[in-house]
Amino acid sequence: MSELYKVESVAEAWLTGVRHLLNSPGHTDYNVILEISAPMKVNDGEAMVFKSVDAMLKTSGNQTLETVANTIFPHGLYRRHGTPAFYDIYKKEVYPAIRQLRENRWGTYAHRLMHREAPKGNIVNPVDVIIHRIKTETRGVQKMRSRFELNMVDPFIDLNLSDPGLPGDTYRMGGPCLSHLSFKMREDGQLALTAFYRSHYYVERLLGNLMGLSHLMSFVAKEANVALGPLTVISSYALLDTGKERGIAELRKLVNQFQL
Repeated sequence: MSELYKVESVAEAWLTGVRHLLNSPGHTDYNVILEISAPMKVNDGEAMVFKSVDAMLKTSGNQTLETVANTIFPHGLYRRHGTPAFYDIYKKEVYPAIRQLRENRWGTYAHRLMHREAPKGNIVNPVDVIIHRIKTETRGVQKMRSRFELNMVDPFIDLNLSDPGLPGDTYRMGGPCLSHLSFKMREDGQLALTAFYRSHYYVERLLGNLMGLSHLMSFVAKEANVALGPLTVISSYALLDTGKERGIAELRKLVNQFQL
């Protein structure tokens, strides 16, 4: 059954989503929707949520929030180098290194945003194309509001049963968890983003994913010179990936510390 939660910040979205699954049968659910009105908002209380979740992830040996966020958008690299330089630095220096990590088999979303091979062999930068279209097609008499789509699934890559580039790889997954990004220009001039996940780990990935998506849409809004609007994340299958009841109890104790 679909559940829609309207919240203000990324930290509040994480707490709300986790609390929902803590009270769901089997700690899973389908079509959980988190609508975040101010995705870049971080006050002192929300910063404490980030700090606490990061500590939990490090203790359990998972990737940090920043690492997960950077798989979607390398915010620090962009701030240091700006466009277009950071595109090339990421593709030539950063991506080849992280691509070798097994845990990033499906999680190299930033590269998919910046680099695609067109049917005739031409290389295109999808997110840069989106920015150009927003800048040129959302102004004037005939404003375009809903044709800024990015499909994150590549059937020529993601339907393979194994990847010969990774030694001993036996992946039989159905492609990346982040399936689609839909940018919209609202009537009030704000840029909105809807992200669709086929499967979503709410402990290991959700908060880092929300951070990365917020940085991505902030980048697109800045480069297109438009206002930043809401972020909506649809998890068609959401689960608490603790793996044991002790982990569930610890997670419940953590979220109960906060009243956002």
